[in-house]
Amino acid sequence: MKDDVRHVAVRVWGALGLITDPSSRGMEKSTYPLPTQQCLLGILESCYWKPSVHFFVDRVRVLHQIQMRPISQLLMRMEQGGKPAAAKDLAYYTYLVEPAYEIYGRMMINYNQINMKEDQNIQKHDAIFRRVLKSGGRRDVFIGTRECQGYVGPIRPDETGYYDDSPASDYGWQYVRTERPIDTGKNEEVAVFGLYQMDHGWIDFDKIAGNTYGQNTPLSNRQVIRTDVPIVPAPDRKGRG
Repeated sequence: MKDDVRHVAVRVWGALGLITDPSSRGMEKSTYPLPTQQCLLGILESCYWKPSVHFFVDRVRVLHQIQMRPISQLLMRMEQGGKPAAAKDLAYYTYLVEPAYEIYGRMMINYNQINMKEDQNIQKHDAIFRRVLKSGGRRDVFIGTRECQGYVGPIRPDETGYYDDSPASDYGWQYVRTERPIDTGKNEEVAVFGLYQMDHGWIDFDKIAGNTYGQNTPLSNRQVIRTDVPIVPAPDRKGRG
């Protein structure tokens, strides 16, 4: 293990999950059957976040059976001019039911944060992460969207999963993650896609879209969102940007 990398493992679960398929954004949202790497990254950052470190999710284990349920929602209807109308629209959102995952990833020193050199102590951040994980994380955890409250804790040894004996199966082309300039050191923001496959309950993101930010990702999997995006480091200890 390198001096600037620590491996992390987190169990997350909740009553509902809505990992929104971008093609369903609008009136009626529908969830992906499997969690995206970006969703899992957000869960790790909700447990513990500092600008001097960043996370990368290597793989995830699906513990519970994939089940979905539609739930009706009353959405506000807007009139011309941006004023809310008296009537409302009825929509159906499709949620995951009782999702539970084991997340395995890495905590790494973010050397692109040039103003945080005094805080690049991976032993300290690793100790804090493990301590706050036992108490449920530092910030609210949600599985996908904000209304889907999640809970985190350490991995449970010898826990069996629903798909432990299931052979490999494909789940199609899905969104994986967004690569930001502060993580890659490049002046562009990139959306990464990949062909999802689950093998005995495991999803290996290294095989889907590379094993680190900005490297080992096939060009066919990358879509540039914006270019000439500045790399904005966090303010230093004296408040200078």
